[in-house]
Amino acid sequence: MHFFSKRQKPGLLIPASILIFTGVYFFFNQWANYHWAGATSFVFIFSVAIGLMAMYHFSSTKKRGVILAAWILTGLALFNLFITIFDGRWWPIIIIVTGVFLLTYKPKQKDILKS
Repeated sequence: MHFFSKRQKPGLLIPASILIFTGVYFFFNQWANYHWAGATSFVFIFSVAIGLMAMYHFSSTKKRGVILAAWILTGLALFNLFITIFDGRWWPIIIIVTGVFLLTYKPKQKDILKS
């Protein structure tokens, strides 16, 4: 809890989250004889995303680029998980659903996607 008591630089949260999540990943896979190793590989991407989210949350200056990168990595991790769960055959569903969403999405007045 040294980080939280001394308010260290939030950039330390990224390598800390990578080490914690990958350590848990390897511990779990050793316990499960690497039976789930392929299905849980999204953890590598997700650990960086969690670090970026923590860095954004605990930073005194909230930078949009940090949280945007965190959400992009979270999306990639979930995409990786989705492909793994559905054995790589059903991933075009994500593209179809995203396209339908973009066709039916009605942006708010202050939204980024203004045209």
